Amino acid sequence: MNRAKSKGRRGRGMPPEAMDHLKRELLSLEDDDLEGEVRGRFCYVTHRETPRCRLGYQGELDQWEFAIYRYSRGSYGDLPLAPIRGKAADLVDLALRAYNLR
Repeated sequence: MNRAKSKGRRGRGMPPEAMDHLKRELLSLEDDDLEGEVRGRFCYVTHRETPRCRLGYQGELDQWEFAIYRYSRGSYGDLPLAPIRGKAADLVDLALRAYNLR
């Protein structure tokens, strides 16, 4: 993840330790084209500046909500037959595989 941006009000959303953990998880994927933007409790993950998935912080570092970007709807939603929660790196890898980028 080359860049990580944070938007939103201070005191709300994702705590610094969760952002640090998320950054380490995304870096572990060793893909320079990944970027994440934190807004509130969500991290919007892009690959080559194209939306791929959204991760939602739920208060635990190893359990994140997952929603894939669905181009047919122009929004984020469930991926049929895929987990809706899990480790950040696993969920981003799943999104990349869904788009044949791995």
